[in-house]
Amino acid sequence: MRMLTLVVLATLLTGSARLQAGPPGVVKVTIESDPPGATVIRLIDLARLGQTPVTLTRVAVPGQRSYVLRLDGHEEAKLTVGGATSVKVKVKLKPLGKKKPALR
Repeated sequence: MRMLTLVVLATLLTGSARLQAGPPGVVKVTIESDPPGATVIRLIDLARLGQTPVTLTRVAVPGQRSYVLRLDGHEEAKLTVGGATSVKVKVKLKPLGKKKPALR
């Protein structure tokens, strides 16, 4: 199974991610997918955090945080975001390729 990997830090540097203001020490990570309804799983502990669109509110921490998006009929997508900054990310999920019939 192929996995699509996205690193959102590059998006932050280009300014295309929308930052959200919040209380000091708290960040919001909003994850959307196309199509919507993907399950969001935090990789560090495999906790299911909800379905897209989802906004996660958590304590700001240094380093990166990784998530996996899973939706039936689509490739898994891995998403990595900075742990100290609020971001909004939209992930385009790729449909699984149809198997070609075997040649006879």
